[in-house]
Amino acid sequence: MACIELENICYTYKKTGQSVLKGVTAEFQNGKLCSIIGPSGSGKTTLLSILAGLDSPSEGEVRVNGKSLREMNLDLYRRKEIAMVFQSFQLLPLLKTLENVAYPMRLNGADKTAARARAEELLKMLGISEDKWGRFPANLSGGEQQRVAIARALSTGAGIILADEPTGNLDQKNTERILDILKQLAQESGYCVVVVTHDMQAAGLSDHVWRMCNGMLQQEK
Repeated sequence: MACIELENICYTYKKTGQSVLKGVTAEFQNGKLCSIIGPSGSGKTTLLSILAGLDSPSEGEVRVNGKSLREMNLDLYRRKEIAMVFQSFQLLPLLKTLENVAYPMRLNGADKTAARARAEELLKMLGISEDKWGRFPANLSGGEQQRVAIARALSTGAGIILADEPTGNLDQKNTERILDILKQLAQESGYCVVVVTHDMQAAGLSDHVWRMCNGMLQQEK
């Protein structure tokens, strides 16, 4: 069974009547890194927002692990079943590195000791050295911030990672490192990873590539 199923997804802006998504049908599976490419304004980010439960389609059905999003508590879905990785990192500026990673676990009811231990484990896994754990995000490099953002995403225990231009602000070295991490999470740890990107390097490393054009989605690889 596909982890995420999209059936005839349409989305129209209520104020303007502009049709952004037009009958999108697709499947995304556990253990696979999937990229969605396409020009700006083609509907990629809108589709990602629908996958995240931040927007609802005008028509069609989104199913996650066989269950319709319309039947789910979307607050719990966003807290426990999916994790977002943003181009702009979205780390909390007044929390230190370790605190940023531990925060989602504390929000989900984990005790402080367990949350800290898991946060340390994730930061080590993603190559963030211990001397950086007490720094605020502004005192980390762009590549470090993105790796902290991925660690925070993993801390929720969610099996689905949705990434919006995760390498857009990074240099070549950090781009390659982030892409390797996302690929390993999918292929070795069984996550369902969906990346919206303009980066053809990311697309080249993906198991499946989908192209969005004029609100329609077509599989290329």
